[in-house]
Amino acid sequence: MSHTPLSAQQLYDAGPLGALVRFSDGVAEPPQRHRRKHAAWRSSNGAGRLVRKVSQRQALPASFTLHVGDFGTADVTVVKAYRVFAVTSPLSFAIVDKPRPGQVALLHDDLGMPTLVHLADTEADAHAWLAAHPRDNLRLVPAEALEPHTFTYLQDPGHGWLIVSRGDLAAAGMSPADFSACSYVRDDTFALEEDCDMPRFLKHLDEGASPIGCASSTPAPRLTSAVGPPIREPRPLEPDVAAALCLARMGTAARQ
Repeated sequence: MSHTPLSAQQLYDAGPLGALVRFSDGVAEPPQRHRRKHAAWRSSNGAGRLVRKVSQRQALPASFTLHVGDFGTADVTVVKAYRVFAVTSPLSFAIVDKPRPGQVALLHDDLGMPTLVHLADTEADAHAWLAAHPRDNLRLVPAEALEPHTFTYLQDPGHGWLIVSRGDLAAAGMSPADFSACSYVRDDTFALEEDCDMPRFLKHLDEGASPIGCASSTPAPRLTSAVGPPIREPRPLEPDVAAALCLARMGTAARQ
């Protein structure tokens, strides 16, 4: 079975937590009898489960972590092995398998970044694992909610808007009445201005996780760099801007 090759950046953007990922430098595997060559080859070729993503911080590029193996006895894991890859890695990656609907992820939030601790086949299995491995600050998330959510961000020289749907607002526990008249709406599409309304929306997503045991909880989708073309020349906001966005000013019809 073939799998689409991805760069490290593409895997970071599109890979859901819990995905089984293969990485390679493209070099053919040498015979195992050549131990040194084979050990060097294994350092750039292997597979693991995607358990964490870390966004760019100061001079450090964004990165992701793969759980590549466990070491110990059949009943006791002594050491867990992980590999961290920067999005600048020259290796090639491929998603071999994704979490299946019905599976449940146990996530731990560390410095605002969710980390996959365990992927269970069912919610009952997740609770059983949690009972056998008690930990604080874990939340249960349906596997289908682990898929990254990409939003469109429109920007001109003077301002920017995040484009979301009415369903996105509902997922954040919000309504049109929660936003200012600087944002726009047309039917079920919303353009949230970047200074107040966009941060308010993303903050609600970050805080929207349900406590442990609630299968309806979802991780916060992350904004990616899907930047659209300029929507107007630098000038005060005019009615034709709303027409260009196919939106109408929010705070009138949106709040009726």
